[in-house]
Amino acid sequence: MGIGNHCGVALGGIQACSRALIAQFTPSENSAEFFGFFATSGKFAAILGPVLFAVLTDLTGTPRFGIVSIVLFFVVGWVVLCFVDEEKGIGESRHSVVP
Repeated sequence: MGIGNHCGVALGGIQACSRALIAQFTPSENSAEFFGFFATSGKFAAILGPVLFAVLTDLTGTPRFGIVSIVLFFVVGWVVLCFVDEEKGIGESRHSVVP
C-alpha cells in the first residue's frame, strides 16, 4: 500500500473526527454559522495548500520544499489541537452565541 493510500485513510478519519468535534462545540442555535465557517475554512485550505506547494516548488525547482510546507501545516495543526480543551468547549456550547 502506497503513501497516498495511507494519507487517504488517515485524512478521511481526521475529517470525520473534526466534524464530530465541531458538532460538540457548536450551540444548537448557531449550527449553521459554525458549520458554514468550518466549510469555508476548508475551502481556503484546499486552495492555499496547493498554491503554497506550487509556489515553493516553482521558486526552488524541487518539490521537496513544497512537501516540507505541507508537513509544516500538519505540525502547526497538531500543535494547535494540543491546546484545545474539549471539556471546556462542550461546556461553552451550552450557551448561544446570538448577539
